[in-house]
Amino acid sequence: MQNLLLRLFAEAVGTFCLVFFGTGTAVALSGTDTAMQGFATALAFGTTVLAMILAFGRISGAHINPAVTVGFFVARRISFQDSVGYIFAQCTGAFAGSLALEALFSSLPGVQPMVATTTTPSVGIGLAFGIETLITFLLMLVILCVATGAKKSGMLTGFAVGGVVFLCALTFGSVTGASMNPARTLGPALATGTFEDLWLYLTAPLVGAGLALPACRLLTCKSDNPCCEPTQPPRASLDVPIS
Repeated sequence: MQNLLLRLFAEAVGTFCLVFFGTGTAVALSGTDTAMQGFATALAFGTTVLAMILAFGRISGAHINPAVTVGFFVARRISFQDSVGYIFAQCTGAFAGSLALEALFSSLPGVQPMVATTTTPSVGIGLAFGIETLITFLLMLVILCVATGAKKSGMLTGFAVGGVVFLCALTFGSVTGASMNPARTLGPALATGTFEDLWLYLTAPLVGAGLALPACRLLTCKSDNPCCEPTQPPRASLDVPIS
């Protein structure tokens, strides 16, 4: 139990940092050149993911994303009980990060945290759903290929995952916000009371993450990559925590 609580705390802190620094960059640069804001925000998300993997990867796996946790659950690398706890901790951390940004920036003139932190598409709902599904699929595919069990840790893993987050955010940030993370969108939505199109960002990443497993197994079925075989007991024993 103590080990689980430590992992949940690591997930909450990691997701707090992701939202605080990622969306915080967008808040701090609101009103500046759009291209500069987009590049800096994408870089902030990518480098924060890298830092959280290096800091917490060996503790909790540094999922910091409910879609990643669901992807690992589908791959049978984490138990149901642990995955529920992880998702709750991630959403709590994201909400706390958004509240912290609101408290710090809401009184500054010319700064609009509500606008800068929320995720909304600039294209049609169908296209936005497809984009969020695709980029989360690519993110989860890379994670499954480089992670050990349900844990992302190590410099190379951090650069691989952080690099994908940076590239997806840089390419599609202006189109859909490139969330790839239900907690990243839910936290600001709860903090600001802005729920428009929230369902899209809660569902599309989960679909994309779920589709990544068969693709990973297809690509790596003849290698020693852990995608080929689950590292967890059969589904009848999914309540057994994975250390």
